[in-house]
Amino acid sequence: MSAILRIDVDQNYGKYPKIERIMRYGRRNLHLPIINSLGHSFYLEKLLEDMENRDIRGNFYFRKSTFPNKKSCLNTMKNHEIGYHAENTKQKLFSRGLKEIQNKFKVNGLSIHGPHKNIDKYIQLSKKFKLKYVLGNLEDPRKKMEIKNDVVYFPSAFWINKRSRTSGFSINWLKKEAERRDIVVLFHPSTWFKEKQEREDYEKIVNKIDEFKLMGEVLESNAGRT
Repeated sequence: MSAILRIDVDQNYGKYPKIERIMRYGRRNLHLPIINSLGHSFYLEKLLEDMENRDIRGNFYFRKSTFPNKKSCLNTMKNHEIGYHAENTKQKLFSRGLKEIQNKFKVNGLSIHGPHKNIDKYIQLSKKFKLKYVLGNLEDPRKKMEIKNDVVYFPSAFWINKRSRTSGFSINWLKKEAERRDIVVLFHPSTWFKEKQEREDYEKIVNKIDEFKLMGEVLESNAGRT
């Protein structure tokens, strides 16, 4: 079994003070897409370099506005798995955002941006557009994988950032859990780069856990269940 590195390439919609959440939301949504993309590309490039040096593969999830244009990033990402970071359940907007990512990479599934809600709708849209899995945002990492309407669904993750992680779950707990099942480990390139706690816990995780899987490999091992 393994850890599944889920890397959402955007800002962490976590437990920040209310005024900071408002400011972060405003910065994200008022900036031009090209500026937003360039900012995220810097952190993404640093993380990709670190993972390449360690020979670790991960699963990267993008919104249209955070997808990189830099050739070096695009080339390196071919060693990883790419997914859609979905933030809207309106079919037209969902489809438009998905196609932007599919124009560059094969997409097997999605992670959800923002609060954990509208799960059934995301499952429905995933099935309609032939996606195979959905990754939710619940913070209790004990919740295990389910099959919903023939779609693989991971309702929760082990959040590396402690602001979003349910208290009482340590890196040692994660290591033991990853030895007996596949478990999602969630973080963001920007906070990985900026925040000491997240970077230090990332270091512990990649040094302690033996195997990291791509979601495609997880799907193959669960093929008989869908």
